[in-house]
Amino acid sequence: MTTIQQVSGTEQRTEGMDALRILLGLALILPALLACLAGLVAPTINTLITSTQNTNLIGPAQFVGLANYVRLFADKVFARAWGFTLQVAVVRVLAAGIVPPLLALAVAPFGRRVRLPLRLLFTVPLAMFAPVSLALVWLAALNPTSGFLRGTGLALSDPVRAGWTFLLVDALATFGIACGVGLIVFLAARQESLSRDPARIKTLLAVWGIGALAAAALALQSFTLNYALTGGGPLNVTMTLALYQYNLAFRNLRFGYGAAAATITLAVLMLLGLIASLIVLFTGLRVEFALSKNAGRAEAGAGEPVQRAPLAIPLLVVLLPISLALCTFGALPSAWNLLNALPAAFGELAQRVPVGRVLVNTLVPPMMALLAQLPLAYLAALGIGALRPLGKWSEALLVPFGLWLFVGVEPLSIAAYQTARGASLLNTLIGLTPPMMLSVPMLFVFTLFFKGQEPRWRAAREADPSGVRAFFTQLVLPSLPLVALLACVALLISTQDLLWPLLIAAKPEYRTASVTLLQLFGMFSAKWQLIAACITLFGLPAFMFYFGVLGALQIFYLDRLTLRTGAG
Repeated sequence: MTTIQQVSGTEQRTEGMDALRILLGLALILPALLACLAGLVAPTINTLITSTQNTNLIGPAQFVGLANYVRLFADKVFARAWGFTLQVAVVRVLAAGIVPPLLALAVAPFGRRVRLPLRLLFTVPLAMFAPVSLALVWLAALNPTSGFLRGTGLALSDPVRAGWTFLLVDALATFGIACGVGLIVFLAARQESLSRDPARIKTLLAVWGIGALAAAALALQSFTLNYALTGGGPLNVTMTLALYQYNLAFRNLRFGYGAAAATITLAVLMLLGLIASLIVLFTGLRVEFALSKNAGRAEAGAGEPVQRAPLAIPLLVVLLPISLALCTFGALPSAWNLLNALPAAFGELAQRVPVGRVLVNTLVPPMMALLAQLPLAYLAALGIGALRPLGKWSEALLVPFGLWLFVGVEPLSIAAYQTARGASLLNTLIGLTPPMMLSVPMLFVFTLFFKGQEPRWRAAREADPSGVRAFFTQLVLPSLPLVALLACVALLISTQDLLWPLLIAAKPEYRTASVTLLQLFGMFSAKWQLIAACITLFGLPAFMFYFGVLGALQIFYLDRLTLRTGAG
């Protein structure tokens, strides 16, 4: 009888712990859900409603039903924007989906002594991410009178050549970033060989599929490079959907018409996000952290020799020079820019640009957004990935968030602008804060990490009655470098954003570095030394910071992460 009572008491405690785990997991998700409703769902609905109106945000709005969509599909510029955006998407998918994963697979068998230098080498284009600066240095390099690339057949002012010239510049920029990201992601999906292990192939295909969807989604929202490099011209041959929407809403004040274009883009982006979420759900994708630096060898099993891939050496010999050549050619205008940044130009720049104020405008608002994004995503990911309130189907909780996985500011800009205008945040430092308080990509990455750590946490809890030590050693401490990585990436992207600062800051005292660069180029395009000094002043310290942080993470942390699929 005593034994039966003890068993019954144990079962009750277990059920009680399970109920507590479920409630706590759902409670941790709730703040992110509320942020999603306020910052993503509501603007999406607002954009849809605005698309059925004729409004300029000054007078009363008039309901017009589907008239905006009818006019939109009859507009030849809209059709051209769709066509060119699809070309950008194809180019980006090809640039990101062929050489980078093959390069990562070729590098994988050679161990850390080869992997780490190449990781650091391809961290350079990641740390150099600055689309406005990139656009300006290419404009200078292609200048028909003084550019060092004049006479090469590349031209941005010729309607015949502007399209493929822009696609080349975009492809080179995408390729460098894709190589840097590819060596992080695909090396985590490998580990040591090009074997035909079905589980490994499944992981690679899942990662490749999500990467291709992300590249296409980013192309659908391409704005900054187009705005700074060509403005959609000449004759609209380089017009993209995001730029088309911006022109309709914020230049022509046809907000309903622009919202109709944004709604169509949103529908496609949400479909892509849903597909990516289902890939995560049904493949069981997760991230595991290896305590040993030799993560790949640990994967092979105790005493089992690592199998070398016979194709790795020839593949590396072919792909590495090609990759380095393309990245070098893409970086040539930036190197040329450094040579033109003469010391005397920095003195003139200090007289024309309030550097301190510009830095505050550029750095403080993204940091304020990050203070909300990181805790919301981290806590919700703990709830889904570690506490697992729905058991093996807990990742299904990501699917509703996943609809906005690839949605950026561009398609929600009209609704976000309306909100900021109604709250009197235009031309304020707070208004410059990116409007999306929940980062869905952060939520996904943290969740995959905590899912991979959950079995270790569960095993450690058996030897730790209080559970506190196990929680910190198995979940919190291993995730801190990942927090630093995502914070660094979020800051890198946010500080280089152009669209939101353009919408919010009409007054000069609230201009960010990207807007300041464009303004300076518009006023002093003939004085390239001044522009070069401005690009160097804002860009070089940023590059050194991001390269230092990302490089340290590459050496000490990222090589220990492994992507897996299937049951944990």
